[in-house]
Amino acid sequence: MKKSQKARKSIISSRKLELFSVYSIVYSIFPTFATHGYIAIINTIAFT
Repeated sequence: MKKSQKARKSIISSRKLELFSVYSIVYSIFPTFATHGYIAIINTIAFT
């Protein structure tokens, strides 16, 4: 039980790192797009 939980946590963290690296690449290529996307996410969170 504990082992599977640990494995799941590591998978989630690696997936987060993957997403972060992809986002950083996108951010370096499309700075304006990334900024607008970030603002849109903040607005969505703020108004929901």
